[in-house]
Amino acid sequence: MKKRISFNEFKEFFADRLGVSPDTINRDSNLVMDLGVDSLSLINVLFQFEEEFKIKFTGDDKVMTQTLGQAYDIYLSYQEE
Repeated sequence: MKKRISFNEFKEFFADRLGVSPDTINRDSNLVMDLGVDSLSLINVLFQFEEEFKIKFTGDDKVMTQTLGQAYDIYLSYQEE
């Protein structure tokens, strides 16, 4: 498992892969509604994140995540295990 990353690093990872400016994202950004990300793109980025940071999100995590802050909190919960 890699070292824990900050929310800003997490945000940069998602912004880069989703093709959006990190300045337009915050913890409350709804990934689908605010950023215009379709569910397939979001799942793809979550898979990329899993590979790079050696964690495994559950199917529920991928479906139920609505905001970037929620995704980061889930990531942190896996870091604590």
